[in-house]
Amino acid sequence: AARSSSSSSSPSSLFFRSAHTFQQTTFRTRSALRDAPSTSSAASAFEPVDPVADVPRLRALTADIQAVDASSSSTTTANAAKLALLQDDQVVRTFLSTEDGDAYWKLVNSTFDDDDVESKLVCLALVAARQEHACHGIANLVKTEPANSAEKLNQMADTLRRVETFYSAIGGLLGYQLQVLELIWAQGTPEHVSQDLVKETRAGAPPTPAEADSGNQTKFHLPPGPDMAQNEAFALRAAQWGVAALPCVGEVLPLGGAGDRLGLIDERTGEPLPAAMLPYAGRCMLEHLIRDVQAREYLHYKVHGTQHVTPIAIMTSDAKGNHSRISRLIEDKAFFGRPKSSFRLVKQPSVPLVCGTDGRWIVDGSAFQLQLKPGGHGALWKLLQDEGVLTWLEAQNRHAVVVRQVSNPIAGTDTTLLSLAGYGARHGKSFGFASCPRAVGANEGMNVLVEKKAPGGYTYGVSNVEYTEFDKYGLEDDSRDDGSVDESGRAVSIFPANTNVLYVAIPAVRDVLSREGVASLPGMIINLNKKAKWTDAASGEEREEFAGRLECTMQNLADGLCDPATKPLVGDDGVVALDVRLDLPRNEGDGDAVEDPGAENAYKKEAAAA
Repeated sequence: AARSSSSSSSPSSLFFRSAHTFQQTTFRTRSALRDAPSTSSAASAFEPVDPVADVPRLRALTADIQAVDASSSSTTTANAAKLALLQDDQVVRTFLSTEDGDAYWKLVNSTFDDDDVESKLVCLALVAARQEHACHGIANLVKTEPANSAEKLNQMADTLRRVETFYSAIGGLLGYQLQVLELIWAQGTPEHVSQDLVKETRAGAPPTPAEADSGNQTKFHLPPGPDMAQNEAFALRAAQWGVAALPCVGEVLPLGGAGDRLGLIDERTGEPLPAAMLPYAGRCMLEHLIRDVQAREYLHYKVHGTQHVTPIAIMTSDAKGNHSRISRLIEDKAFFGRPKSSFRLVKQPSVPLVCGTDGRWIVDGSAFQLQLKPGGHGALWKLLQDEGVLTWLEAQNRHAVVVRQVSNPIAGTDTTLLSLAGYGARHGKSFGFASCPRAVGANEGMNVLVEKKAPGGYTYGVSNVEYTEFDKYGLEDDSRDDGSVDESGRAVSIFPANTNVLYVAIPAVRDVLSREGVASLPGMIINLNKKAKWTDAASGEEREEFAGRLECTMQNLADGLCDPATKPLVGDDGVVALDVRLDLPRNEGDGDAVEDPGAENAYKKEAAAA
């Protein structure tokens, strides 16, 4: 299956985006709100805390800090100004006046040198974000375990610095928490939040999807694209292009997911394992992905007579020892017979897990012990740029990449990957999806054609909507009118499944990342469908609540790319008036549609021999 929960078919449809228009949502703030009244900093861990009650102050403070970054001539000047802003914040002042707060700030100043302003900034930002409960009991801990308390603080500050840096485009730690609160509110107002407070809090905030579309500005349609399952001639032709384009295409493997659904356990140690270590047909999943790359390289060699080594970028994480296990596996396998220089590993940041009922970060057992999870595979694009991987790929004449997840072994069969890369490279596409039929009710996102009204006309682009977001966007998970069922007898959805098998042009990535704010962190969501367990640091009691973290989705980079149109391209019957170029087999250079069976037969013969 492209993914076992959605379909037993290999991805068979291709959907592409090609233009570069983007409408950016910005936070409008008023500095006067920074000193607005907030809930008591001494609130108990079990006291209901309004997840949106503090948003006006937090929004204004975030805007002030971003303004400092934008106007300062140097990092030193900016850090000094930001430190002063945080120290002047009402919530920070209130907490530092308590016993724990006083002990915390003294510990911060004794642990970090005067020159290490960044560490002090994130330590204060933690409090400004209303996460002071992470310091509960620190006054006693400093007295009984001074060395241990300093070590724990250092570890927490290291995590906070990474989050601050990675989310700098939206305001760092404060922006992370602000976005979390906005998304929690958008999923449904908690009972203990008064409607008056909601109205006040929402003033000046970016609109929810429902509010933004109150004038029916956005519509979702079935995306147009060639169906490889129904058109073998196209699939073979596109695969030819894919074989020819191999020297210009790199491979990107996002393997940082925790894989909690799999429940993998190391039989020797009892430790949880990441999804990349899943045994499948005698090999772990990562090895299968590398063998797929090698097979395509060998096919190119047999057809074109030249040998190429595809550069492979792998995104890992700290979840379940993911980074160390994958690094060790690659080394133990002697880099799978490939040059060591053909691999680049980047590690995505771990982010705080947030309780869905009160917006507080989960602190497990004692002070500074934050529960962390990977921040979603949408971190991929910014990581590739920040770590120089995009430049590394371009230096090897790679203008685009094929992206696939570890959970999709069947994507390497038939012509799927070659056809996707071939069609994208042939027509200079910016972004492409390989899709497959989706079962109604499956826990999978779906590909859609998004139509938006815009000044002077419309914009169109193929995108992805996660299954957790269907209600948010008013999407119905309906079955096809023809009553189609999959191989398991399940009704097939109107919209195709997103398999996270992607073709992405590197210039398109750079284009989207060059924009400010949320554009560099595509598809931000918070999934509160799972419960987390932890020991409350304040009461010592076990807690279990729905929780999540701010995640980005890599496929929604496509949201930053769209095609303009002066009139609607979709009729009342839902038919899309777009020219989907199939370029069926024909004589090269001919403008007519005369098929060339010899070209198709030659490809079949070469493929069979390889």
